[in-house]
Amino acid sequence: MNGLMMNMPLSLTSLLKRTKQNYPEKEIVSYLANNTAYRYKNKDFYKRTLRLMSVLRKLGIKEGDRVATFAWNSFRHYELYFAIPCSGAVLHTLELLVN
Repeated sequence: MNGLMMNMPLSLTSLLKRTKQNYPEKEIVSYLANNTAYRYKNKDFYKRTLRLMSVLRKLGIKEGDRVATFAWNSFRHYELYFAIPCSGAVLHTLELLVN
């Protein structure tokens, strides 16, 4: 990839791997609905995301399938945001609009 801006593919899979390799001890902080902080490290995020990818496969999600999420903005949704596309499926986030 000589001469290009990036020396790696700019994909969620490469970002997931890079985060684990370069920043395994960096902390992720997610605030839950009750306003408490959930803290864990990038290396744990990586492991949980791989486990979630495995669960998606066991549930029958295949490459190209569409998966919708309807979840609070938390560490769980962050893991889904990576696991679904890294599994080859298409992620659709749903949103509740309240008037």
